[in-house]
Amino acid sequence: MSRKILTGKTAGTALGLVAGLMMAQNAAAVELGTFNDTTFSIGGYVKADAMFTDRTNRALNDANESFLVPALIPLEGAQDADNVTRYSVRESRINFGTSTPSRLGEVRTFIEMDFLEERDLARSRLVGNTTPRLRHAFVSVGPWLVGQTWGTFYDVSSLPEALDFIGPVGTVFNRNLQVRYTHDMGMGNNMMFALEQPFTTLVAEDALGTQTSVGIDEDGNPIVTESAVIAEGGALRSGRDDRFPDIVARYNTSGDWGNGSLAVMARNIRADRSSSTDAGADIDDDKWGAAASLSANVKTVGKDTLKFQFNVGNALGRYISLNAFPDAFVDENGRLDLVTVTGGFVGYQRWWTDRTRSSLIYSYVEADNPSSAPDAANKSIQSVHVNLIHSPISNLDVGIEYLWAERNIEGRVARADGRSGRVGSGDMNRVQVSAKYSF
Repeated sequence: MSRKILTGKTAGTALGLVAGLMMAQNAAAVELGTFNDTTFSIGGYVKADAMFTDRTNRALNDANESFLVPALIPLEGAQDADNVTRYSVRESRINFGTSTPSRLGEVRTFIEMDFLEERDLARSRLVGNTTPRLRHAFVSVGPWLVGQTWGTFYDVSSLPEALDFIGPVGTVFNRNLQVRYTHDMGMGNNMMFALEQPFTTLVAEDALGTQTSVGIDEDGNPIVTESAVIAEGGALRSGRDDRFPDIVARYNTSGDWGNGSLAVMARNIRADRSSSTDAGADIDDDKWGAAASLSANVKTVGKDTLKFQFNVGNALGRYISLNAFPDAFVDENGRLDLVTVTGGFVGYQRWWTDRTRSSLIYSYVEADNPSSAPDAANKSIQSVHVNLIHSPISNLDVGIEYLWAERNIEGRVARADGRSGRVGSGDMNRVQVSAKYSF
C-alpha cells in the first residue's frame, strides 16, 4: 500500500485517455496521489465572463445570453432587449479521475461537472445560484470505454479556441452515452467503433389533428377540451421511440504535421405515435440516415495552427449547431422527411508571443429543407469569431472576443414586435471578456 501526495504535478501519464477526450487547453489535471495502486487526480477551471450583446432573444431562460445558441439568434424585430450585459461564472467546471493497472489494461474513470444548466434570469436578483450539470461520466478498460463522454462522431481537437462556450455555429457538438472500442493501428493511427444513445428530434410541417383532455372544475364537473397537438410551423417533438443505437466509426491519424479524423455515422430516425394520446394523428415511420465528418488540426508556422471541420449528411440533426435543425419533418400524412445538412468551419490561431495568441474563425451551416417545410424552419446560420487571449502566468488566460452571427429561415414570418411586415433573417453582435484559471 502506498499513499503519496504529488500536488502540482500534471497527471498526463495517469490520465492520458482523459486528456485526449478533453479540449487541449483544458486538459491539465493535478495528480493527488496513489492509494492501493489507484492514482487519483483532480482538474478543472474557474472562468468568469462578461458579455455585451446588442440584441437578445425572447427565451424564458438565459440560454443565448450565456453562450451562442444558433437557433436562438433573434430574427429582425423579435429581440427581447437591446444592448444588454450579462455576467457569468457558470462555465466553471471540476473533474475527478482515477487510473488503476489491471491484467486487462489500464482501468480509468472520469467524472466532470459544470454549471451551465438553463435557469430563470430572475434567480440572479439576490444570489447567482447555479445548478450542477453532468458533463462526463465513464470508465475505460484497455481499448473499451463505457459511459457518457464526447460523441465518437465529434473530433474535439479540431475545435478552435474561443471565449464563447461552443464557438463556431457549424460545429458538431455532443456528449453521448456510449460503448466504444478503439483499435490501435500504430504510427499514431487508430480506429474507433461505437454504439451510442439515440435521440430523434422531429418537427411537424402541419398540425396533426387534435388531442382531447379531461379536467375537473372547482365544482367537480368534468371539463373536456381539444387542442392542436402540433401548431402550424411545427413544435419540436422528442422521439421517445428510438429502437436502434447510433452507429459510429472514426479513423484518427496524427504526425509531425498535426492530426486529423474521418468519421461516418448511421442513424435510425423513428417516430411511433399510433397508440399515444399525445399524437393527435397516427405517426408510424422510420428511416435510416447517414452522415460524415472530416476534421483536422494542422500545424503551420511556429505554434500557429489551422483547424477545420466539414460535415454533411441527412442524419446530422441533433449533432450539429446545437440541434438548430431537426432530424426530420413530419408531413401531414405522418411520414418522415429527413433533412440534409451541410456545414463546418475554418479557424486559424496566430501566436503573437509565447503568451499571447488570437483566433479568427468563420463558420457556416445550411439545411436542404423539404418543399413542405414551414416558413419558420431554419435555413442557414453563419458566425465569425475573432479574439485576443493573453496568459500572464501559467494556467491563467484573460481575453476579449468579438462575435457576429446571423440566422436565416426558410421563408418569411410576421414581425414579433407588432410592426407590419415580414422578416426572414436576423443577426446579433457580442463582445465577451473572460478570465480563466485552470488547475
